[in-house]
Amino acid sequence: MRPNRFIERLRRSFSDFLTIPLVVVVGFLLLAFAAHAIDGNAGPRDDWGPAWRLLDRYVGDVDSANDLLKTLAGSLITVTSITFSILLLAVQQGASSLTSQVFDQYLQRRSNQAYFGFFVGASLYTVLTLVLTNSAHRPVLGTTVAIIVLALSLCALVTLIYTTVDQTRATSIIQSICSASLATREKQAKWLERTVEPPVEAMIATSVESRVNGFLRRIDMDALCRLTHDNPSLHIFVRPSLGDYLPFRGELACFWGGGRPASIEDTIRKALVIEEQRDLGCDAAYGVNQLAIIGWTSTSTAKSNPSAAKAACHALFELLWQWAMTDRLVPKRDSKSRIFYRDTVASDLFDGFESLIVAASESMQHQTLSTTLNSLVQAFPKLSAEHKARAESAFLLSLDGLGDHLPTELLTSSYQDVVAILSVDGRADGASRVEEAWRKFAATKGILHSRGNRE
Repeated sequence: MRPNRFIERLRRSFSDFLTIPLVVVVGFLLLAFAAHAIDGNAGPRDDWGPAWRLLDRYVGDVDSANDLLKTLAGSLITVTSITFSILLLAVQQGASSLTSQVFDQYLQRRSNQAYFGFFVGASLYTVLTLVLTNSAHRPVLGTTVAIIVLALSLCALVTLIYTTVDQTRATSIIQSICSASLATREKQAKWLERTVEPPVEAMIATSVESRVNGFLRRIDMDALCRLTHDNPSLHIFVRPSLGDYLPFRGELACFWGGGRPASIEDTIRKALVIEEQRDLGCDAAYGVNQLAIIGWTSTSTAKSNPSAAKAACHALFELLWQWAMTDRLVPKRDSKSRIFYRDTVASDLFDGFESLIVAASESMQHQTLSTTLNSLVQAFPKLSAEHKARAESAFLLSLDGLGDHLPTELLTSSYQDVVAILSVDGRADGASRVEEAWRKFAATKGILHSRGNRE
């Protein structure tokens, strides 16, 4: 089990971060050897062209070049180490304030990976050029390239500082998570169309246990489809949804029908990948959960940041609106499929709105509660009957904590919209309950109360 986990971590480190930096570093090393070879094949000084003579006038002296390269190498290494340490501390601070996804996103951005590789590669290039320089070798081109690399590094340093600050802003982080969730859901919808909702009745089936603990990170649907195609009577029920946690020897899946149970178990176990971390690139619910966490943390008295809370609510609303306008909230399923999977993204999305409602009650952030209610009201006409019922449940849930707020004009307008949208949709019972609760609550305006005795 340990070797498998080590291989998984190594593979994840390359897929998430190391590949681009290593490619850039190798490129700089090849550039150093190429410059050294060109300098070594430059021939006698009398055969040099005017451009080469001009460069030789400034960097052709071996002792001066050595001193210059030592200075450049020391400067690059010092700047790189100090800058990276400070920037990573800044990113870590942003991650602690919002969500760990901040740190993950920062490292997974290709531009940031290129920056890291560039600074490390530039330092190694300068050191390698210094090592290859000797009394019989005039590093004309090598030193010239080192000076150019230093100039580019200083410009890149300014850009890196700005992009880091920009990427750690709450709005940038939230927008990045939202965009990634939309893209991931598009990919999810394609393989969800090859599955069907699980059966209601219990089936006598063979259980497949996980051999490691962790989260269901991704599903190889092609492998499962090939398995059912090769076994016409085989039915597979994937027990956890993407992002669910499984303990060691937890039930990963079950199946009935088909032959050779041992080989079927091995194939299913390989197709359902369990790892220590979730992956936003495969798991749209992870993005929804991250936005809900940011909204909860920013709304609650732990941070009390209405700006970030409203931005998280707007992002959840964007996901709900985009997916409700298409079939992504409840993707099409294949009724003839023999692969059963429970999709929980829509449920997680409404859970996120409810979390904001609860946190707004605790911190008395009436503006966040208003934003949450307005988001659900605007999306309400686009929802299916099932999800309209879920939105109505969220409206009624907000009444349980309404006594912790004050009857502001902002909330008055929001609850009027809630009553109107429920009435138009024919949900008279819900509309009357909201209207009656708000009427009683509004009657307390201008009367001395505390959070403990407001009814």
